[in-house]
Amino acid sequence: MKKETLTFDNGKYVGEVKEGKAHGKGTFTFEDGSKYIGQCKDGKQHGQGTFMWADGTKYVGEYKDGKKHGQGTSIFSDGAKYVGQWKDGEYHGQGTFTFDDGAKYVGQWKDGDYHGQGTKTQPDGDKYVGEFKDGKQHGEGIFTRLDGTKYVGQSKNGEWHGQGTLTLDDGAQYVGQWKDHKMQQGTVTYPSGNKYVGEFKDDKQHTDKELSHMLGETNMLENGKKATTTDRELTYLLVEKLKKVFGKMVS
Repeated sequence: MKKETLTFDNGKYVGEVKEGKAHGKGTFTFEDGSKYIGQCKDGKQHGQGTFMWADGTKYVGEYKDGKKHGQGTSIFSDGAKYVGQWKDGEYHGQGTFTFDDGAKYVGQWKDGDYHGQGTKTQPDGDKYVGEFKDGKQHGEGIFTRLDGTKYVGQSKNGEWHGQGTLTLDDGAQYVGQWKDHKMQQGTVTYPSGNKYVGEFKDDKQHTDKELSHMLGETNMLENGKKATTTDRELTYLLVEKLKKVFGKMVS
């Protein structure tokens, strides 16, 4: 097929042409400095090709009707990289995204979001292996940290929600129900072997006066204001007070 040159509003095409349209092998060059080299069909990128943007971002892979579709690799100007499947210009199917800070996701995608089974690893070693939905942890999964902290259970919209077990690095463990990343009802086992069985009340649902009465002389109230507590503080401070109201000690 004979090579021709076609011009359009923001660039030009040099390559094989059919019925006045890019068709076959050719090169699109755009005014913004970006360039496409590869196969075309009916005036659109179609088949195997390489697209290079002016900022250094690059895509090498398959196209369909002018969109990334099939297997392909994107390397971004900041060093991030995606290798995997595409559909209609979006990450879709099985793929691996490596972020510029070293974080990585390996697993299933849908319409550009994590969706299905996958593994997300953070630069500090934190790791989640399990189910995702619409870009968030959702369903059954396992969260681990290098210090030995581990959560095994259910999540909803990125929060621990449902049945789950949290084990801390010193061996303390909570087994029970979660809602919006907070303990609801279950069992805490202390490193000593003692257990607390009962309900948990989110401290934000109490007034300062109620908290003060329930917590007594602790550092969880500062200058008359509610102090923010971590899961660990809830285990070792709040539980000791709440057990008198909501639960019982089991030796």
